[in-house]
Amino acid sequence: MFVPLPRDFKQPKMEKYDESSDPVDHLRAFVDLISKLAKKIAIELMQLTQDKDEMLKDFTALFNRATLEINDLQMFEVITAMMSKTHMHSFKMSLSKNPSDMMHELLRRVDEYVD
Repeated sequence: MFVPLPRDFKQPKMEKYDESSDPVDHLRAFVDLISKLAKKIAIELMQLTQDKDEMLKDFTALFNRATLEINDLQMFEVITAMMSKTHMHSFKMSLSKNPSDMMHELLRRVDEYVD
């Protein structure tokens, strides 16, 4: 299976395994490093904020593009970021009462609350 890397992917810097230590420890260090990078990438959604005069639909389009660039993004991360970064109270309440399970469902719900 081929999975393309994100455009802004940077190879993590890690020393090449030199066979002087336990290879499992080296692999664990690599997995930990990659996990930290993945968490850092998911946090990027929290940096997006709907401007005061920005329409919900416009913000959602930007938000959706950002989600497409994040690997292994969980829906709870999407919902949490969307709820904390949008201004429409009724939309936030709707998400908190009934969170979406899939991105297409979230986008359909946005259409119901278009400014």
